[in-house]
Amino acid sequence: MLDDVGMAGQRRGRMEIIATILQITRNRTKKTSIMVRANLNHKLLQNYLNLLIEKDLLEVSQSKEGHLYHTTSKGHAFNRKYMELQTELIFPRG
Repeated sequence: MLDDVGMAGQRRGRMEIIATILQITRNRTKKTSIMVRANLNHKLLQNYLNLLIEKDLLEVSQSKEGHLYHTTSKGHAFNRKYMELQTELIFPRG
């Protein structure tokens, strides 16, 4: 299951978690940093990373610091659309 409980005790949805990971990885980021900033355990984070890499929303590269994760252009487009939908739902026009 790819859900997690947020800090306010509310369950975060899958889309929110994905958007959070993509936001965190705008710049090349280590797995530990993603895990801490997204508030996910290692197993759950690994499931999300695998999914996002498989869907070409995230890429991983090797550096002397280890594996670094980075949002792809497709991932940036996904996040922009997600944020637009969030804005529209929270602040509908009209």
